[in-house]
Amino acid sequence: IEVQLGVSEDGFTEVVLPENIHTNSTQVVIKGAYVILSKMNNSEE
Repeated sequence: IEVQLGVSEDGFTEVVLPENIHTNSTQVVIKGAYVILSKMNNSEE
């Protein structure tokens, strides 16, 4: 998903999701995303 950066303060940055993304029903990876991406790419072979 393409996100926009919002306000940054005290080492934290707001992430603004597109309007069509419903946070109640969408899972978003915030830690370990590279590992998941690598496994997904490896399973396609």
